[in-house]
Amino acid sequence: MDVTVVEGSSFCRSSRTGDIDPHAAHGLFVHDTRIISRWELTLDDQPLVGLGVLTPDPFAATFLTRGPARPGNPEPTVVVERRRLVADGLREDLTVRNYGQETLGATLELAVGADFADLFAVKDGRPASPGPIRRHASGEDLELAVSRNGARRGVRVRGQGGHASRDAIRWQLAIAPNGQWRTTIEVLPSVGGTETPAVFPTDTPVDTAPPARGLRDWRASAPTVHADYPPLQTALERSVGDLGSLRITDPGHPDLDIIAAGAPRFMALFGRDSLITSWLALPWNLSLTWLPTASSRARSPSAGPFETTWGCYDNSVPCRAQEPQPKTCSQDDPDRKPKAAPAALSLGAR
Repeated sequence: MDVTVVEGSSFCRSSRTGDIDPHAAHGLFVHDTRIISRWELTLDDQPLVGLGVLTPDPFAATFLTRGPARPGNPEPTVVVERRRLVADGLREDLTVRNYGQETLGATLELAVGADFADLFAVKDGRPASPGPIRRHASGEDLELAVSRNGARRGVRVRGQGGHASRDAIRWQLAIAPNGQWRTTIEVLPSVGGTETPAVFPTDTPVDTAPPARGLRDWRASAPTVHADYPPLQTALERSVGDLGSLRITDPGHPDLDIIAAGAPRFMALFGRDSLITSWLALPWNLSLTWLPTASSRARSPSAGPFETTWGCYDNSVPCRAQEPQPKTCSQDDPDRKPKAAPAALSLGAR
């Protein structure tokens, strides 16, 4: 089963080893475009074998893999850990551990490709690049770009301490017995020559990045649930996290959350799904009662940035099978401020 890591409208879909297969519906997608279509890690030209996957947060995953058995050893002695962070780009922290009794000398290679295909073309199994892909390698950086009708999209892949070529980044390893080696790879997209800043910069702790802070605040705002039936407790806790991962924001109103739909294939606004989900989530978080209403046109998931108007809704209107009626309110109107959700709930099995 594939693994999807998501943050806002950006997501990465890969195999359980962390590899992105260019012939599958895999990739790193940013703004409905596949900016990475190939991402395959090998050790001495041999693929890695998956051991397990950890997904502590919606925007993060850790892939545990092993390399092939080394000459003279009947059992594999090399473990490769890939920690992936996604948000308007990608950061991947690699750790290679040598559990053998001899120094490990090996070549670690990351094959990289980008086709800049439309998200829905990939979903339908007919990906096509909008034009010729230009590649440029310099030092530890590999840049890929495409131009169409005067618009330029690009991506820069930086492999710290590596040597970039036109289609890969390579590292020469020398790891002492029971030792380890680390590096970080960054994927930074660009539009019109302007590069998107790293959301998870290497010089800043991960837990201080906006996605980590936002998820932490979301979980803190939810009521504490105590259930005497463990499967129910687990399901509720996971549901709160999953719901938090589906939140996106309008750039014009970054303090307001909207529930998106379509994961793991895309993340976009669907009015019906957003309304129903926010209604069902009322016992847990009232901030989702702030909902957008279409202002100028219905938006398909493949359209450009959506246009919305924002308003508060009169909760005093009896619930009927109809859309909520917007009312006019000022910035100071108390209805504009979400009320606190219940602090705690106790659920017992019956």
